Amino acid sequence: MTFLAASPLWMRLSEKSCCRSVGVNCAQTPSWAPVGSGQVALVDCYGQYGNIPLMLDLQPHGDIEELASFAGELDANVIEKNLTTHADSSLRVLAGTPAGGGLGGRLSPEEEVAFLADLIGIMRRHYRFLFFDVPPLLGQASDYIFSRSQYIVLVTAVVDLSTIRDTATLYRQLLDMHLSPERIKVVVNRVARNWALTVEDLEQTLEAKVALQLPDDQATALAGINEGVPAVISRAGSPLARGIHELGQLLERALAAERH
Repeated sequence: MTFLAASPLWMRLSEKSCCRSVGVNCAQTPSWAPVGSGQVALVDCYGQYGNIPLMLDLQPHGDIEELASFAGELDANVIEKNLTTHADSSLRVLAGTPAGGGLGGRLSPEEEVAFLADLIGIMRRHYRFLFFDVPPLLGQASDYIFSRSQYIVLVTAVVDLSTIRDTATLYRQLLDMHLSPERIKVVVNRVARNWALTVEDLEQTLEAKVALQLPDDQATALAGINEGVPAVISRAGSPLARGIHELGQLLERALAAERH
């Protein structure tokens, strides 16, 4: 069972949905399981700014805040009742709470960690691949998710110095948690020649290499969001979809290397 967390950073509100769609698309690449297998689940721990059910045109059966009301009493049946299936891919989705990030303030930080431990433990037994979409903020809950992840995909952009600085700050904070740098994959979204800053500028600030660059294909990303069908399914030949497939293959190779 593979467990990955995706944490996007941006500055402009207009780009939030496009960045979060990277995680949504990545969870639906054939690298993980055949389309329709139902072996992949995605948990939205963010909720705000381009929530995942909206991107997938889903009417959620429940969300993570509602599920948190069963803290201490979680079982597989309760979790399954709160998951929603994306018809085109069979991806199983646990929606975030639109009122805010995390669990909506229902639990204390310590209770959130205990709830997440139960949630992860149960879902890992039922799904081959498990993705968490988390905000780029460190706290007890997100720290716990990062610590349990086999890989962390840090999605960013090189739109301005502030974003580069924030990316480097989060990257170093993750390293301070004694996470191996090999587990952290930095992905730069919307790479274009006309940006004043470059991927090399980001790498110099990080003192680390970027794992992958995704092209500036905003039209494809927005079309997928508006249609509720990710680009890897609806526009498989687009530059964005090819880049997402490359990300899936990169992670798949890393996982294969771990097994040998």
